[in-house]
Amino acid sequence: MQCQFIKPEGKQCGAQAMKETTFCFSHNPETQEEKLLAVSKGGHNSRTLELDLPAITLKYTGAGS
Repeated sequence: MQCQFIKPEGKQCGAQAMKETTFCFSHNPETQEEKLLAVSKGGHNSRTLELDLPAITLKYTGAGS
């Protein structure tokens, strides 16, 4: 079943509803604390890593080579 949440622009959420509820994980009032924790963890994991790797040289050999 599709989540029954209606977005501010009037469109219905396209996610699948959780078992035994009419809302998805993001819109279920009973999972809001867990959702905030998941969003926070996702923000921390999306940081760019800087790797100390040696530079490489590319050589163009012409089309079809």
